[in-house]
Amino acid sequence: MSTFDFILGNSYHFNYNSKLNIKSVKYNFVIYFILFQESLPEGKQSSSAMARQLSTSVSDFILACSVLYAVLNMLHHSQFYSATGLGIQGLAASAGVVRFSMLRSEMGPVYRTHKFLSWLAAAAGPGLISYQFCLKYEAMTTGHLVIAFAGLVTLSAQFMTADNKKLFTEASSGLGTLVVLILSGCYFNYFGILAALIYILSGAVIGSEGQLMGILRIDLLHYGLVVGNLSFLWALT
Repeated sequence: MSTFDFILGNSYHFNYNSKLNIKSVKYNFVIYFILFQESLPEGKQSSSAMARQLSTSVSDFILACSVLYAVLNMLHHSQFYSATGLGIQGLAASAGVVRFSMLRSEMGPVYRTHKFLSWLAAAAGPGLISYQFCLKYEAMTTGHLVIAFAGLVTLSAQFMTADNKKLFTEASSGLGTLVVLILSGCYFNYFGILAALIYILSGAVIGSEGQLMGILRIDLLHYGLVVGNLSFLWALT
């Protein structure tokens, strides 16, 4: 073998091994980058995801402020049942402000507290507000039935399956809102009609999952509840 052939052969092996090493480095870099991304907290993986969380935190804050305003005015007029029903919603919204301002919003005690208070606001809140309307219009039999059903659902839901719990919670919320709508219609309480319709449309049409016209549905739901809560206030005072 000539010296030229020896040098050429070693050069070939060097280039070939160098290419393999470069490919290996690139491959390892990609793997490490993916693992690094997965190890990041949820809020840091995507700035848009964090922005969505913050928008929900803001809408929860506005909802909590509207509840505080409505509750203080209802207490001033001795409307304790409706103030309690909206107060639970305000506590849920306040927990939502904290939850959605955190990087990891899907775990921990704040997450569990927010989920529980949100469920309680749906299960018991409309029934308490409806009972206040029944007191206003002296529909005591209907009021007792509504508050009894809401109380039964609230106390027994923890022993139900997830599907039954959701079903009975929606039934309790729907019954309370429907009674408000009927009573307001019978006595031409336009703010009561508006409040009941907003609650129905917010839950049935807007919902809380996904987006609508580029806006998170959960944020639209919160803003709808703000208008509904103020309408409840004006309907009762």
